[in-house]
Amino acid sequence: MPKSAKQVVITGAHSAIGQKLIGRLRHDELHIVGIISPWGKTAGLVIDEARINYIPHDLSMPLDGALLQACRDADCLVHLAWARPNSARKSTERNLRFYDNLKQAIDGDARQVFMSSVCATETNRSYYGQAKYAVAQAMESEQTIEIIAGLVTSSPPSGPYKALGDFVAKTRCRYTFLPSPISLISTEIKVIDALVEAVTALHIRRRIVPAYDPEPILLNALVKKILTDHGKMGLSVPVPSRPALFLLTAMRALLSGVPIIDRLITLLSVSPKDIEERVRTDWETQP
Repeated sequence: MPKSAKQVVITGAHSAIGQKLIGRLRHDELHIVGIISPWGKTAGLVIDEARINYIPHDLSMPLDGALLQACRDADCLVHLAWARPNSARKSTERNLRFYDNLKQAIDGDARQVFMSSVCATETNRSYYGQAKYAVAQAMESEQTIEIIAGLVTSSPPSGPYKALGDFVAKTRCRYTFLPSPISLISTEIKVIDALVEAVTALHIRRRIVPAYDPEPILLNALVKKILTDHGKMGLSVPVPSRPALFLLTAMRALLSGVPIIDRLITLLSVSPKDIEERVRTDWETQP
């Protein structure tokens, strides 16, 4: 970002990550334009009338008015907003439409920061992972920084981590996958630090920035931790991993309106080797 950078546009500004990021950036002499969903909750947003301006907008629609002008004037776009439709095609199409509408408005020289995921690989079987990978490819340029996050843990829990915790606590089962898939975890502070640096650094050093713990953990250990955090013991339930993934994929086709199914597929589909290959390839191609 050039030294004269003054304005940052943040999509998904009402999200937990968006609000934490805004709370950090408000002290960096930046003007922040936060795009929020017209139907989202706005209570408790970080307020600073001198530096923060929230604009409701459905990103599936072209930008106009004050928002269009704000994007044209922006030095940096931080893309956090995400739609979770119930099919791969719709998920990818809708999220690509989000970005395409933003791209039409953002100046070509502005830095773009994308909140990506460890499941953003070509072979991931979840709708979420496929869509994240597609958007990452659409955003690929010298001016884009892709922040690769794992399952973001926070206190209190939010987002996918909360959804997983609620599911495990509600079923009261200590699922023991055989063999256990690998999970890559991010702390909220690690992700926010990576986003802040991506916005405020004067020069882009890497196009892909890992923001997850390099030491993976077993999904079985994560399930056990969630139950412990909820104060529950949980009935041990052995689950063969490959048949479980096959069954969940079949269930997703029949129960397309149940988002937890794709989230479970995401957890079972994460491939540390695949994401490490994406990171390594990017780093090797950097000057």
